Order: sequence, then C-alpha cells, then structure tokens
Amino acid sequence: MAKSDCDKFLKMLPAYIEGKISSEQIIEIEKHLSVCSSCFEKYINLKNISQKIKNSFENIKQEKFISDKDSFFNENLSAYIDNELSNEEYLFFNGYVALNPEKRKELDEMLYFEEKLKESLEKNRQILQKDLSKKIVRQIRLENPACVSEMYVTASIATIILVLLTITAAYFSIPDNLHNFAVKAHLIKEIKH
Repeated sequence: MAKSDCDKFLKMLPAYIEGKISSEQIIEIEKHLSVCSSCFEKYINLKNISQKIKNSFENIKQEKFISDKDSFFNENLSAYIDNELSNEEYLFFNGYVALNPEKRKELDEMLYFEEKLKESLEKNRQILQKDLSKKIVRQIRLENPACVSEMYVTASIATIILVLLTITAAYFSIPDNLHNFAVKAHLIKEIKH
C-alpha cells in the first residue's frame, strides 16, 4: 500500500472506531484494513486504547455516582425521616437504602433514635401539663404557714408588674399614626362628655 493511502485511512480510524463516519467510508476503511496488515495492527491498538479509556471513564462515572448517592443519603436523611422529600427523591432514597445494608442500618438507627426522642418529648410534655403549682403551695403551707401570705403578696406584685410591662410594651409597639388616632379619639370622647 502507498503511504499516502495509509495516512488517509489512519486519520479516519478514530471516527471509524466511534462510528462517526458514513457507510461509504466504512466500506472503504474495512476494505483497506483487510489488505493492509500495518493499518490493521494500528486499528486494533487504537481500538484497545479507546476501549480502555471508555472503561476508565465508566468506572469514574460509577464511582462518582456511588459517591453522589452517599452524599444524597447523608444530606437527605433528616428530610426522609421527616417526610420532606419529593416522591422521586423518596423512591430513590428507598431504592438506595434497599441495596445498601450499611445505609439501611444507619437509617434504622436514626428511626429508632427519633422514636425514642419522640417518646421522651411526649413524657416531658405530659409532665409539664400537670398543674404543679397547687402541689407546691400545699407543700409550702405545710412546711411554713407564715410564708404563705408573703408568697401571695409576691405573686400579686409579680402579676401587677407583668401586666404593667405588657401594657407598656403594647403602648410602644403601636405605630405613631395609630397612637395619634387613639389619642385624638380619646380627646373627642372627652370633649363630647
């Protein structure tokens, strides 16, 4: 074969391997490769290198996909437990957990922890809902009857202070034009009477 023919076909080999040439060019290259052992050998080497690159790329993509799945799992574990994922994310999450025993165990531990936390919060809520003030007052009366009147006076003063603070906060939180309106309305009432 003439070197110029080989050069022409060698330049077309990458496109041939990738399947990016016309059917006429495919026939022409295959005809040349069947008669030129040097080009055929270069074709085989190039095809092997191309396949290795594709395999490496696929491995990298697969590793990144697994890494992305782990990231998705870690970033969305709380949202999954709280039912805050979209349907698609929920299905993906369930599928990933079903295929990954370590992540299933981690999810089960989190669900168990959440259950225990909810139970603890419920117990505390029930305890806090009980009116303990009567019990405390009875206990103080029994231990020191003279202290009861002081306690009522202190509670009364605290209530008065709380009411005054609430009124003051409400007064200062009224916008100026609304406050002026209230003052004007009060003055109009006074004038009418």
